[in-house]
Amino acid sequence: MLNVFTTLGTSTIVGNLITVSGSFVLLLVLIRVFAWKNITGIFEKRADKIASELDKAEDAKIEAQELVRQRQTQLDDVKNVADKIILEAKNNAESMKSRIIENAENQASGLKAKAKLDIEKQKAEALVEMRHEVSAISIDLAQEILMEELTPDAHSQLIERYLNNLGE
Repeated sequence: MLNVFTTLGTSTIVGNLITVSGSFVLLLVLIRVFAWKNITGIFEKRADKIASELDKAEDAKIEAQELVRQRQTQLDDVKNVADKIILEAKNNAESMKSRIIENAENQASGLKAKAKLDIEKQKAEALVEMRHEVSAISIDLAQEILMEELTPDAHSQLIERYLNNLGE
């Protein structure tokens, strides 16, 4: 390969190098003059589009985070309402339980009081009836005493009859 360079000569190589370098520089100048704005415009549009999509993605992320926050707030509110409802139901149940127990105790007290009154009434009636019987027996006894003269034997018999009448 070295032979190729030597046979062609250095002047040919230098000429080719100058031609290729000049062509490259001319190509760069032509690109700069005619196509540079279009190329940079394409890159700028692409950069703007990427930046816009990144902004949209960031906005969507922020919106999603806000939506998550709102849903969490709503969920917390629903949980608080449910807790309040449960607490209110428990309180109502306790109140109802207390009222039922109180009513039952009041009814039991009322029944006891009524039973005591009935017992007292029956006792009073029995006492009245017993007084009537005792007074009737006393009157009968007084009549018999007045009709008979009391001797010790008659007195014993009178007491015995009185006791027998009480037993009946």
